[in-house]
Amino acid sequence: PPDRATAFAELATAVAEPMRRSGLLRTPLPPEWDAWGTRAGATIDDMPPDALASLSAWQRLLVVRALRPDRLVSAMSDFVCSTLGVESVSPAPSTLAELAAEAGPRKPLLMVTTVGADPTRDLEEAAAAAVEAGARGGEGPSGYRELAMGGGQQDEAIRMLRDAAADGGWICLKNLHLVTSWLPALQQELAALSERHPSFRLWLTTECNDDFPPFLLQECLKVTFEAPPGLRRNLERTVSAWPSDFVARGPPVRRHLLALLAAFHGLVQERRTYVPQGWTKAYEFSAGDLRAAASVIDTVVESAAGGALPWRTLHGVLEGAIYGGRVDDPADVRVLRAFVRICFHPDLLPKGPEELGRAAVGGVRVPFACSTKELADFARALPVTDSPKLFRLPANAERSLQRATSDRVVSSIVSLSAASASVSGFEVSLWRAALGPVLEAWDMLRSSLPPESELTVGSRGGAGAAGAGDEEPVAAFV
Repeated sequence: PPDRATAFAELATAVAEPMRRSGLLRTPLPPEWDAWGTRAGATIDDMPPDALASLSAWQRLLVVRALRPDRLVSAMSDFVCSTLGVESVSPAPSTLAELAAEAGPRKPLLMVTTVGADPTRDLEEAAAAAVEAGARGGEGPSGYRELAMGGGQQDEAIRMLRDAAADGGWICLKNLHLVTSWLPALQQELAALSERHPSFRLWLTTECNDDFPPFLLQECLKVTFEAPPGLRRNLERTVSAWPSDFVARGPPVRRHLLALLAAFHGLVQERRTYVPQGWTKAYEFSAGDLRAAASVIDTVVESAAGGALPWRTLHGVLEGAIYGGRVDDPADVRVLRAFVRICFHPDLLPKGPEELGRAAVGGVRVPFACSTKELADFARALPVTDSPKLFRLPANAERSLQRATSDRVVSSIVSLSAASASVSGFEVSLWRAALGPVLEAWDMLRSSLPPESELTVGSRGGAGAAGAGDEEPVAAFV
């Protein structure tokens, strides 16, 4: 394409011989390369055999960068997975109980929150389970308290911290990005806590903030609390957050509806990836909405008492109150209403072990037993990589998304490369530019003094070194 001519020319200059063997420098271009350049879902493995034989894995990635930036994100993911020998670049979800065990009483747990992901409710449930385990004679905290920072809560936070460290409780200090000036005091208090109960845990939540003290960051176990990328990871996280006894209680139809709810919740969350095509903006569909919808399912199933489910009631509450309460654009309201009716339909419910319903999402059917294990298998049956078709979006939505994402990734890599180059050696010009205000103040101070009081740059012994006063400040500093 004409808009890729410059990038292609730069690549051909950098790796001329491998490019020649791959056939990319032939005129006219071989038809297999034409086909690869226009294929919607082209991957590195779809390249012509000459390219696969003559180009290294890294060089193939550069070819994708030059010719198909709309496929660069997928190509980078495949490259990383192949190089590291992993199935996915997204890590498996960790439970809060596992994080608490890993951190121990000496290391605070810092949860960096993002839009649509609030850890508060999940932390309350994890703390309640831990407290209950401790009450039964196992290892667990004595209690759980949380405090939203801001508005003069600093003294109360210090008092709670000392009490919890002494009696083995869990505490959560929320919204630390609002009190970054107080965080050095918190760090000093943590350093002064020499005696800590083995069950003590300190949880901290914050949004991304450039003023967060780096020393406190180094002391914490850092966790990014965000909606998992991809529909499969989203469902896996939802299922892993549901205890076995929660899933098992009630009739089978309740478990079937929970499976549909997990799929629906993942779909509406993952459509935010395609803003503004998926939604007009990134609505904050959260775990709180999921819990509220699960509670509505309990009520609906109980009211049905083994009879026909009140589908209209379920649809109305989900689209008009729980999820619909966050949507304010008429077009998005219509999309949400359509997804509610698609995901919560009687034809999707299995009627027996051998008579499953229609495919719920991604060609996967709801299992009949719907145990915790079968729900996990239901999630793992989904593809690792999402396609726009899953979200009822046109195929070109993926191209637009990947191109925009690849531009951001490449810009980040270039900025990191520039930063590493700047620290690899000492550049007087860069230091001079950074210290410009100091140098100006230096010159003003020297010009204001009489000649006999000429400032000198003293040696370590304290006496002015001969001729040192004539040195440039940067040279003297070096």
